[in-house]
Amino acid sequence: MSEKTRKQDRRTRYTRQTIKDTFLELLNQKNFTKITVTEICKNAEINRGTFYLHYYDIYDVLSDILNDMTQDMLTTVDHLFCLNQKSCSYPFCQKIQMESQYRALFLDDTIAPILLEKLAENHDHRLSRWFALTL
Repeated sequence: MSEKTRKQDRRTRYTRQTIKDTFLELLNQKNFTKITVTEICKNAEINRGTFYLHYYDIYDVLSDILNDMTQDMLTTVDHLFCLNQKSCSYPFCQKIQMESQYRALFLDDTIAPILLEKLAENHDHRLSRWFALTL
């Protein structure tokens, strides 16, 4: 069983979230291509070994953040096809609106195309599943 599929303990979740939060803070200050692992480690107050225990590189951190975001986006797509509109919500939109650190993902020239591709990929998967269920 891989590390990502194992149930994560509280310390692991905390460390991974700290790394992601630090990455997003740096992204609000500079372009994605200028962010380094060393900078993330320094600002998150962790050592490089700890970083590499949880992530392969900066792209892996970005991928984890985008996965978190697209999971929230999927509930928005579900809402579009939800038969009981009262029980549906928009966590993806709420996350972007309430948590300003995520906005930098849309503004970075390197990340924005990756994010849009990921959103489209998940959107296509979800729509295909919905159409299969309705047939």
